[in-house]
Amino acid sequence: MVSFVLPAWKGRFLREAIRSILSQTFRDLELVVYDDCSPDRSVEDAVRGFSDPRTKYFRGAGNIGGENLAAAWNEAFARARGEFCVLASDDDVYAPRYLETMMALARAAPGAGVYHCRVAYIDENGAERGLSELRAPYETPSEFFRARAALRLRQHAQEFMFRTADLRKAGGFVEFPRAWYSDDATWMMLARDGGAAYSPEPLFSFRFSGCNITSQYGDAPEKIAAGEAFVKWATDFARTLEPRDAHDAALLRDALRRLPAAVDAVSLWTLRHAGWRVALRAILSAGGPAARISFAFRMLRAAARGLACRVLRRNAQERR
Repeated sequence: MVSFVLPAWKGRFLREAIRSILSQTFRDLELVVYDDCSPDRSVEDAVRGFSDPRTKYFRGAGNIGGENLAAAWNEAFARARGEFCVLASDDDVYAPRYLETMMALARAAPGAGVYHCRVAYIDENGAERGLSELRAPYETPSEFFRARAALRLRQHAQEFMFRTADLRKAGGFVEFPRAWYSDDATWMMLARDGGAAYSPEPLFSFRFSGCNITSQYGDAPEKIAAGEAFVKWATDFARTLEPRDAHDAALLRDALRRLPAAVDAVSLWTLRHAGWRVALRAILSAGGPAARISFAFRMLRAAARGLACRVLRRNAQERR
């Protein structure tokens, strides 16, 4: 059995999310909806609208996710009973064959630590707005680490299927402020021994609704802090990886070399969208005067790199 664990706080798209899960062609599943103390009854009302016995509803005693989103994930995950698990969300959509395909991957690559797919991006109205980059059908632990930590190839928590026992053995989802990078760190941790298997089919749709963490920028200081913590975590974690050959070792070295700049680029992107007041607060929260100067310099360097990349891309397009 596969457990879809869905921590929910908002009900706007929840019915559509639930329907996409219960409509999976692979039927041996349970849906665990954890109501993170939503301010109204919209979550409960949405769940009660389905009579499918595979659906379980729990309401927390308080809003955990408002303070620590990864802790809310762990609280919801504690109720999963399936051999495999998927961390779903309250506004995204799964294609009917998502779970069937993930289970086929699990049979084809039983040693892999995580299984995932290409992602389609949709807006509030469900219109498609692009696809994530293609990945290899199988990535070694070092390749998987490099793809996200250094190259920042797009992936999302909800596209992944993993073994429930593996996450419990690991102690749950890695906790960073606002769960920013928490999913990345967790998938890297679960893929440490067996790597990642992947389907090129876009079987999961991530919705830019304006209400998800990715679309919010007022919490920029917390996200910046999470990035700093992730760089340290990922650097320490990389030392535990065992490259399979010389090429794998070279990829890992390249990943560690690129990692700080890749995270700085994400931090700069967050600051650019946050507005100058929030951006200033993020810089001031970086630490003492030396830390603030260092952080500001890194953001300027990231901006210069971004500008240089845009110029190179434009010149390449003009030469075509």
